Amino acid sequence: MQLRDHLVRLSEQSESYFRRALAKEDLERVDKLVALARTAADKGAYLKEGRFIGWTQNDMTTYRLTEEIDALLEAVYALQIADTPTPALNETVAQAWERFHTARLEKLIHCL
Repeated sequence: MQLRDHLVRLSEQSESYFRRALAKEDLERVDKLVALARTAADKGAYLKEGRFIGWTQNDMTTYRLTEEIDALLEAVYALQIADTPTPALNETVAQAWERFHTARLEKLIHCL
């Protein structure tokens, strides 16, 4: 998954301690989503559980990112269930991630 590769590079090479730490946390979240997509009973179960995997501290303010998280969950799920991952699916995940990441910083920066 291209998103995972991006997060690995960021967690290892960013000059910013904050970005490295956040990338490591995000990498864990993405790995959880991938595992969940592969093991969930169905898409509904995946979406329900995927919304609360620690997107924010104790998921206390995760509700503020519902729209962005849902789009990301849909994109990751589509990529994981595809017989052959395509560049278009990876791009959809990357775009959903960028929207999530931007919204997270805009909406939750005061929580840091």
